Amino acid sequence: MKLDIETTSPVLVTGATGYVAGHIVKLLLDAGVTVHAAVRNPPPEDKLRHLNALADASTGTIQYF
Repeated sequence: MKLDIETTSPVLVTGATGYVAGHIVKLLLDAGVTVHAAVRNPPPEDKLRHLNALADASTGTIQYF
């Protein structure tokens, strides 16, 4: 699935470590968007590993809040 989305502004995804949000984050990153990912008080690194891997394999970037 390809998104036709504006890529100059970041997109906030809440609950980014969740199952559904993870798929949304992947689509956004693949479209080249900067994703602002809201996560609980810094979760253990293993909960962010899959999101970091998605960002590394895409043209987008991810920042955690």
